[in-house]
Amino acid sequence: MKVYLKISALIMALLMLPAMFLTGCSEPKDYGREIISIDSKNITGFKAAYMDDNGLVTVLFEKKYAAEGYMPYGRLYEAFQRGEYSGGEGFYVLTKDDEIHIEPADIAVNKRETTLSFTVKDVEPSDIYCFVYYPPNSGLKCSVWKSRVEVAGQTAYYQSYDESKGCWSDIQSYDRYTVVS
Repeated sequence: MKVYLKISALIMALLMLPAMFLTGCSEPKDYGREIISIDSKNITGFKAAYMDDNGLVTVLFEKKYAAEGYMPYGRLYEAFQRGEYSGGEGFYVLTKDDEIHIEPADIAVNKRETTLSFTVKDVEPSDIYCFVYYPPNSGLKCSVWKSRVEVAGQTAYYQSYDESKGCWSDIQSYDRYTVVS
């Protein structure tokens, strides 16, 4: 009888273990009010941005695209590997009235959650319409709106989100230094 109870208890524990992991992983962390949320299968790996009541902005990236270097465009994998955002110009938060520069030293990197966090003052989440960032040591400029992403170096790459199809366009490019008349 003791052996039967031990085996039953072991089976129950083994059945409950995956359920505990699945429910624990599916709970989203509360970063605050959503600013931008986009399909993360884009060339930058940008997934979402949130702001809490204290002005802490948390920008979430798709690990495969931004942190593991799957897409070479966003180039944040170096910052996520080192756990610090150094060697670049930092972030700009564009609002309807202002362009707020965030110094690299003021950006906290969370490798495990693939987030970058920084504080902005006197800004409402609804006023923010674009994030511009310069991945460390890359010479690139990344811009993210709700339905467009762009990565610019000597050549610029961009994608637009088609809501009717529910997907990003193919990656387009243009030479940044070509004068268009």
